[in-house]
Amino acid sequence: MGDHGSTRPQSPRFKLVLADRSLSSYDVALVKNAAEPLYAQLYTQLRAAIVAGDRRIAGARLPSSRELAGEFGVSRNTVVLAYQRLQEDGFVRGMAGGGTVVADLPPLACDPPAPEPVVAAVPATVERAPYGLPNSAFPVGVPPVDLFPTALWAGLTSRRLRASGVRVLLGSGRLGYRPLREAIAGYLWVVRGIRCSPDQVIVTRGLGAGLDLLGRALLRAGDRVWCEEPGYYPGWDALARHGVRRDPVPVDTDGLDVAAGRAMAPEAAMALVSAACQMPLSVTMTAQRRTQLLDHARGTGMWIVEHESDTPFLGRHASRPLVADDPDGRVIHVGSFDTVLFPQLHVGYCVVPVGLIDPVGRVLCESGAQASGLTQAVLSDFLNHHRFARFMMRITSACTSRRDALRDALLRLPGTPLAMIGDGGRGACLTALFSRDVREDALLADAARLSLRLEPLSRYFSTPAPATAGLLLGCAAAREEAIGPAVRLLAGLLRRHGS
Repeated sequence: MGDHGSTRPQSPRFKLVLADRSLSSYDVALVKNAAEPLYAQLYTQLRAAIVAGDRRIAGARLPSSRELAGEFGVSRNTVVLAYQRLQEDGFVRGMAGGGTVVADLPPLACDPPAPEPVVAAVPATVERAPYGLPNSAFPVGVPPVDLFPTALWAGLTSRRLRASGVRVLLGSGRLGYRPLREAIAGYLWVVRGIRCSPDQVIVTRGLGAGLDLLGRALLRAGDRVWCEEPGYYPGWDALARHGVRRDPVPVDTDGLDVAAGRAMAPEAAMALVSAACQMPLSVTMTAQRRTQLLDHARGTGMWIVEHESDTPFLGRHASRPLVADDPDGRVIHVGSFDTVLFPQLHVGYCVVPVGLIDPVGRVLCESGAQASGLTQAVLSDFLNHHRFARFMMRITSACTSRRDALRDALLRLPGTPLAMIGDGGRGACLTALFSRDVREDALLADAARLSLRLEPLSRYFSTPAPATAGLLLGCAAAREEAIGPAVRLLAGLLRRHGS
């Protein structure tokens, strides 16, 4: 009887206890009479708490099933089922003397220190060498695709086609497949602490498509837009199609210079920013700059479009997204699964204020630019699958290990031809400046022949900035054993084309 009462959410806090002291407290809310069973709600939220705690809470004791059932006013079987599923998926384990504790999460892979590399001259013609998928080293925006569970994805696709038939081939809802929008809202809460209703989530064909959609819906020809300088050039390209004027606002070690933006274009209709890990300088916007930006948007009615391309790779200690600190509904959060799962997925999302749901949704319908209905349905099944949390832990751990390996390999190079800047401890990229003048065009041409996909910083500037010439190096796609050889090839190229 306790499982079928009031629909009012209950939000008790429970503690994970380790070594006889409280480690963390978490809010858990169960909604009775919801479509999702109570045990599944409890499983999902406990799993999220464990994933958020990472390896620090291994060994932490969970409340007994009887205790937790009493707190929520549900049957003990509800809690037992949730605990059983957590144990089956490897998140908890039973103790010999009774009780349930958090299991040891997979440790980060650590290789023994490599010997000092010998940088050899690069021959004029070299066979293309594979550096993991997709057969290149350092691509920006490519996740660890070698770890993607292709068999699971194929199975989910086949099952969805059998279950839905031609209906799933005819598209989805106006704003996207409803179960996917619900799953994205849950994903953003777990990964970035963003509280939003599924109604606020609009599914797009990717990050660029989401920005294009916002440009269509919110901007008019001649409107001015603050863009970070340097900044995410594909984002500006998407907005430029609508006849707007770009105002390049400088970025320093504190992030976007809001005072410079106010002096340049106080009446700007939109600002395009990356606050948690700026693309491409890898700096974090300070609290003071965040407050200045939000205050300016409140006073002028400017829209702030916050884009994050590598959301799960930012780490647990990344600064909060701007949308989480926006009481006035001026921030739109934009992201994509293309840079998290695989590049050809072509699914992204916009989290819009309530007042923009209808106008943005109307423009999406008129443009006919919705993401594939089949892909949305399969992605929804994948996000809700019990293996998804384990997969996310695996790829975030791999990205951390690969980023550390790349940073260490660069630091060991003799003569330090590259100087790293920004926060090298988060995100899926490292930013490095040339320590000497480099013939960039020749460097990029030779690198392409060696399967090194180099992204020059110059592409992110609206005007040339030789003082900040360098490279943006993706660190998620290449396997660790390939990073050392690839860095040595890069060093040889820098020696050849440096002055």
